[in-house]
Amino acid sequence: MDCCGLDRRRFLGGVVGLAAGGLAFGKKRRIRLAFCSQTLCILPYVMAEKRGMFADQGLSVELIYTRGGGAALQALVGGAVDYAATSLDAQLQAFKNGAPIQRFAASGRLPLFALAVAPKARDRIRSLADLAGQTVGISALGNADHALLLYLLARAGVDATRIRFATLGPNLFEALRVGHVDAGMVQEPALSLLLERGGGVLVNFMDLEETRRYLGGSYAFMGVAVRGDEADDRLDEMRRLAGALQAALEFIHAASGKLIVA
Repeated sequence: MDCCGLDRRRFLGGVVGLAAGGLAFGKKRRIRLAFCSQTLCILPYVMAEKRGMFADQGLSVELIYTRGGGAALQALVGGAVDYAATSLDAQLQAFKNGAPIQRFAASGRLPLFALAVAPKARDRIRSLADLAGQTVGISALGNADHALLLYLLARAGVDATRIRFATLGPNLFEALRVGHVDAGMVQEPALSLLLERGGGVLVNFMDLEETRRYLGGSYAFMGVAVRGDEADDRLDEMRRLAGALQAALEFIHAASGKLIVA
């Protein structure tokens, strides 16, 4: 699967923070893991579940889809789930606000978002400065895509109070396609589909060179957090979870796009 000329190997790679090894497994441990429902962010987790990597590590993992990283972290802090896989931005913001969480594994090295322009707005929106006075779609206030957008606006000298933010959940494609919003933060395949329909792109963080240009380089964008006061007791479980994600990432790097979607 290619993204704007960038092979998935360049933006879905990640370094798992803990390696599993020498573990003897008995009965599978049941855990609940919440994550934002953005397509590319969830790929290692879905692969680990579908391909049996979690089971190989002695885990039975229930994947909980939420409307963004903020919701996933709320579920973690509230005790509804055991782990939350979200962007680093969301985890840092939650920790800053007093959430007792601890990140222990990473599963992606690029922000998997692009700032796309709706086909109907392409003629009038050609730069970040042109977003002033326009309606821009995001998944939710405080989510990673919102944080990245605020950063881009500040970097371009655009007053964010002049932007009308529309919170639409993780799937913005249809709203952009029909022109309900003028621009929005999207992932693949939404970006490619919009470009095919005459849309545009202002910034593509799924491209390593653009990430270097705007952010200075790649970083551990997506990762897993646990409640801090449970980290010691769950250490063995965390190692197993990290080991499964490592296996899933290795599979994604080596497999064809057709095999991944099978």
